[in-house]
Amino acid sequence: MLENCGVTKFLFIHIFLLIYCLNAEEYGTKIHGYVFDESTGEPLENVNVYIANSTWGSSTNSEGYYIFSEIPPGGHELVATIIGYDYSTKRFTLEPASEVKFNFKLKAVIYETETTVVEGFIPREWLEDLEFFKQYFIGNTDYAKQCVIENKEVLDFQKPYTHIFEASALQPLVIQNNALGYKLECVLIKFVYNNNTDTYTWSIKPKFTDLESQGEDQLEEWHQNRVEAFEGSVYHFLRSFKNHRLPEEGFDITRVLTVGEKVSRGQWRTILVEYDEYTREGYYPDETILFFEHFLHVVFDKTFVSWIGLNYSEISLDEFGNPQEESPYVVYGEWSKHGVANLLPKNYIPDN
Repeated sequence: MLENCGVTKFLFIHIFLLIYCLNAEEYGTKIHGYVFDESTGEPLENVNVYIANSTWGSSTNSEGYYIFSEIPPGGHELVATIIGYDYSTKRFTLEPASEVKFNFKLKAVIYETETTVVEGFIPREWLEDLEFFKQYFIGNTDYAKQCVIENKEVLDFQKPYTHIFEASALQPLVIQNNALGYKLECVLIKFVYNNNTDTYTWSIKPKFTDLESQGEDQLEEWHQNRVEAFEGSVYHFLRSFKNHRLPEEGFDITRVLTVGEKVSRGQWRTILVEYDEYTREGYYPDETILFFEHFLHVVFDKTFVSWIGLNYSEISLDEFGNPQEESPYVVYGEWSKHGVANLLPKNYIPDN
């Protein structure tokens, strides 16, 4: 019986992968170009060039050339990064069956910072700051316990004001998420915690790479964890909003003036025919503009309560429902517990 279960599980995984490959769309798109040293003009090898928040990308060869293809049309952000240089990005819109070429010139940087951590002396205050940072950046979920920052020594913490805590990184953070089966290489744009308001914001440009599994059992566990991480998340919510499927996918929302405002079960109001009060078509194919004032009180599965407010008058959602702006919103409640540990690539699509 146990042997049959193992065979069934093996077949399930491989049938799933086969179906995934058969259903993968061929978009006929290509992204390529060169990366050079800004000062010398010499080509740079082994530069990571990728679409932010996705699994799509490649590295440059000895001539500084990169190429990857079959990326879906729509709005994207291309990132080029390598240790010892400032990162560079380019936002663009990819048309169907099109080819785009982007060249990068990266500027070498000299880091002027304390080296106590690198040299082996770790101040107690730095360790305390690290734990504080991990609590908000990695998150407070079960998945957070299975995440490891592999190069934490590149982190630097500052307190410019008594109520402000900031974090920066000398190079992309490398995070191994053993719960979801990803390695993330994150350009940390900013991390700021405000003690007066008990709010924090962070912005990253991550590249996702699948970890190598130790067998079908681990593959299945990662698959189930990814589905669980997506369900009820802010990414699930925004994708449902874009696709006009809030009630069908378990979300009830109510507009409120303040965070924490109590909303009784009888007041929960799911958008049914009022999407035009919150969304409109964007300027590009498959783009959606989302707008609302104050906050939305969001309940998922009649149980999990969160609040979301926009940091802009409106934000643009790509074809997957991901915002194109940096730090587009602020969240409270259940969603505030989620950090990098629950992060999925923007091109992740659950299969159930």
